[in-house]
Amino acid sequence: MQYVRIDNPQYTHLFETADIGEALDRAAQAGGAASFEASAETAGKTVDEARGELDIAVVGAADVVADIAAEALDSDALAGGAETPFASARDWADWCIEGSDGDAVRALAHLHDLDVDPLVGALREALSERDLDDINKPFLDRAKEAVREAESLDELRSALMGVHELIGDDGMRAWFGRSFSDGEVPHWGPEPRELDYVWSWDDERVLVDAEDGPFDLDFRDR
Repeated sequence: MQYVRIDNPQYTHLFETADIGEALDRAAQAGGAASFEASAETAGKTVDEARGELDIAVVGAADVVADIAAEALDSDALAGGAETPFASARDWADWCIEGSDGDAVRALAHLHDLDVDPLVGALREALSERDLDDINKPFLDRAKEAVREAESLDELRSALMGVHELIGDDGMRAWFGRSFSDGEVPHWGPEPRELDYVWSWDDERVLVDAEDGPFDLDFRDR
């Protein structure tokens, strides 16, 4: 789908056509003139002079929704009301379209009398390009903070599993800043498993597996 966008300091028009002449006539008719030529004549200008005052471009659907997409791509899903991390960028895109970003596209389509479906499709494609780790980063930050603020072993266990759900085994090892041999790699399952070594994650907290029990917390200086 192609559109003609006509801008001047007073207004922006969008038309579902690739024909600039047709779009100019429709813009003039929206202002009460019979045609763009008639509008220019009324203003005492030639057609070329009148066209020279306008910024005219043939654009695609992605261009039409570019500002809406840019704002969404810079947004924080957690702050925007999402309750859980997303399994894919497409899932996040669909969530955005169901919310305020989709509302913005629908309002734009209504304002300019455009078919909304190509615009929604273009927005979905643009948003689906966002990196999933970037989308879920606010959830990961929150999960890590829950680990740091844990006040009991049960809270700690739950918080660690929340982090692991987001970043997996490799991410956990990278987060704790330690490399393990094959024999030391932890197995994570639906229920937390006891570990046989120490994990530390900041300057104050160290996670230790008790000899005959669940996780222990130890606070020490490095």
